[in-house]
Amino acid sequence: MLKMLAAVLTAWDQVAAYPANAVTAPELLSVLERVERLRRMLPAVEHTVLTQLQSHTTPTTMGAKSWRAVLTNRLAISGADATRRINHVAVIRSFMDHLPASVDAATREHAEAQLGRLAGGLSPEGLRTLAHQLMAMINQDGSLDDERDQARERGIVIGPQQVDGMCNPHDESPCVDGIPTREQIENDSRTPVQRTHDALKTLCMAMLSSGQLGQHNGLPVTIVVTTTLEQLTSAAGLAHTGGGTYLPMPTVIRMASHANPYLTVFESPREIRLYHGRTRRTASPGQRLALYAIDKGCTKPNCTTPAYQTQVHHATRDFARGGNTDIHDLTLACGCDNRMVNDGLNGWKTRKRRRDNKTEWIPPPHLDRGQMRVNYLHHPEELLCSDE
Repeated sequence: MLKMLAAVLTAWDQVAAYPANAVTAPELLSVLERVERLRRMLPAVEHTVLTQLQSHTTPTTMGAKSWRAVLTNRLAISGADATRRINHVAVIRSFMDHLPASVDAATREHAEAQLGRLAGGLSPEGLRTLAHQLMAMINQDGSLDDERDQARERGIVIGPQQVDGMCNPHDESPCVDGIPTREQIENDSRTPVQRTHDALKTLCMAMLSSGQLGQHNGLPVTIVVTTTLEQLTSAAGLAHTGGGTYLPMPTVIRMASHANPYLTVFESPREIRLYHGRTRRTASPGQRLALYAIDKGCTKPNCTTPAYQTQVHHATRDFARGGNTDIHDLTLACGCDNRMVNDGLNGWKTRKRRRDNKTEWIPPPHLDRGQMRVNYLHHPEELLCSDE
C-alpha cells in the first residue's frame, strides 16, 4: 500500500507543478471537478485505514491520550479536523456494534460498505441520520418500537430544579387537583427526570390542544404526522413528523386518540382538494398537508430543513408566469432556497422529474458538475435502497 501511495504522490507532484495559466477557463473547471472527485474518494480509504488502526492498537500504546491527539500530532491537523474524521468512523463503528446478532454477514458487510461510501459527502451528523434509518430498515423489530424501553429512557433535566406533585402513572386514582396524600407521594415510582419529562409533556400537550397558538405557514400550530394506512392498521412501523422526527406507531395512535380537533386518514386524493389551477396563488392547507407527506422537507439537494420550516414553491412554472397551483406542480422549499430560484444567470431552476414527479433543482452553469438534482436526505430509505 505504501508503494502505491508513493506512486500517487509522484503523479500528484507532476499535476501540482503544471502551470495553471496555460489552461483555459473551461479546462480549469474540469480540473477542479476531477480534483473534487479525488477529494471525495479519499475518505473511503481514510475511514478503512483508521478503523483498522483503532482495532489493532490503542492511543496509549502509541504514546497519546486519545485518538484525537494521535491524529493531530502525526498528521499536523487541527483538533477539530481530527475529531471530525474520528466521528465519521465512530458513527460507522457504533452502527455495526448495535446490529443484532441475527443479521447475517453479507448484510453486515453491505451495510458497512454503503455507509463508508456515503460518508465522504456527508457530515458526521448527516451520516448518523442515514445510519439510524438504515438500522431501522435492517432491524425492524428493534427497540425503537418498544414503548417500554422508551418509558425507561425518557427524561428531561431543566437546571437543578425538580417538579413535585405530578401524577403517578402506577396510581389507579391519581391526584390531579390539590395536594397529594402522603401515600400517593411515597408510591410515586418515577425518577426525578421522569417527573420533569411528564410535567413538560403535560404543558406542551395542553398548549397544543388549547387552539391559542395561531398559524404557521398557513396551517394551525399542531403536530403533523405522516404514515401509511397499512402502518396505522397494523400498529407497526415508524411515522414521520413535519419536524423531521420519527414516532413509533403505538405512540401515534395514542396521540391521535385525544388529538384536537380530529384525525383524518385520506385514502383518496378526492377527499381533499389538491388542484386549484389559476383560482388561487398560494397553496391551500390541504395542499400543504399533502406536500408534508410527499416531500417531508425542502427539496433542494443537501438541504435538511424539515417541512414545518418550508414554503410552498411553484416548481414547474411560477404563478406570475402562468403557472398553476396544482399539487403536481408544487414542492416544498425553505425560504433561502426558494429565493434562489430565478431567471438570472446565477439563478437556480426547478422542474418535475417525469418518472416519479420528484422535484429536480438545476444549478446555474458555473455550479453544475452533474450533481444530484433530487434531495434524498428527507427520504434516506430511497438512497439507502438505491443501487446507484
